[in-house]
Amino acid sequence: MQSVEEPTRDIYGAQGRDPWPGAGCKEGTALMEVLLVTNLWPRGGTHTFTGVFVREQVKAICRAYPDIHYDLLVIRGQENKLNYLIAPFRVYNAMRRKKYDLLHAHYGLSAVGAVFRGRTPLLVTLHGSDVMSPGFPARLSKWGTLRWADGIIVVSAEMKQLLGREDAAVVPMGVDLEMFRPMDQAQARKAIGLPERPRYVLFASDPARSLKRYDLFLEAMTLLRASDPSVEPFVLSEPRPYEHMPAIMNACDVLALTSDREGSPMVIKEAMACNLPIVSVPVGDVPDQISRVPGCFLVERSPAAITEGIRRALDYRGRVGGREAVMHLGQDMIAARVVGLYRGLISQNTGAVS
Repeated sequence: MQSVEEPTRDIYGAQGRDPWPGAGCKEGTALMEVLLVTNLWPRGGTHTFTGVFVREQVKAICRAYPDIHYDLLVIRGQENKLNYLIAPFRVYNAMRRKKYDLLHAHYGLSAVGAVFRGRTPLLVTLHGSDVMSPGFPARLSKWGTLRWADGIIVVSAEMKQLLGREDAAVVPMGVDLEMFRPMDQAQARKAIGLPERPRYVLFASDPARSLKRYDLFLEAMTLLRASDPSVEPFVLSEPRPYEHMPAIMNACDVLALTSDREGSPMVIKEAMACNLPIVSVPVGDVPDQISRVPGCFLVERSPAAITEGIRRALDYRGRVGGREAVMHLGQDMIAARVVGLYRGLISQNTGAVS
């Protein structure tokens, strides 16, 4: 089995710009050939975390199902919106060169790229902002998905209701329970170079993304530090390797989430796997995830409420029992659900064609 990060031959004319892995079993021996089309895929620089959860899902499926082979087609829409217009022709060329059993698109705008896929079944995974944000891109994502998708995955029940499609499957992205696990806090701080003394509140989103509401977090921390200057924010303002995140979460004392919109935020599940206390506004599936975990707090979307929630979480004085609450969201279990949808769509398509 090839590593999903291992670059192989460029089959779609974008050499040097995207990683084009052949992941899973050796090409030509697969029982299932899948073309993965996504605008979410990690790379260096400021995009270190972008789409890492998509990559991790592919890796989990490849580990558990070695008879599945993936080819990858990345749409770099963040770099140039014109890449979305080119995407349908890239998908068309890919499918002329090779027969695929299934096309799996991550993110709604990637689904639009599958308009010329022919009879190959299309599964679309929607992640939240692609259909929940205001504006034309979200409307286009929703329209394209409803028009062309043979199967739909959404990551929260809220998204299913918003989409209005009863046959959509609610399948959150899985968490790597081996990677994200509780660690000794002193050792975790030593590993990332933090002193032992201050207590840290983690803001694990890109502060430059307005929908993550770093301004709200900053106001809350200003209020908190006015009465307790020993508490400091820990903000991921610079790119860090994804592999450092477990140590960062174990080194901090509280995670704060203040976003305007989310689907099923990975950072919440990863923090729970590390037993890190959480303070969050009610967004996406977060209420379902943390509401029954002592030491985790849902708060109103205001600086004062967030400040009070952080204070209560710090007063909890210990780690929480979040890991037990996310054991059903392990990568292997989610991989099995996704592959079950693959097989169902392929079976339906085979029956329809015959």
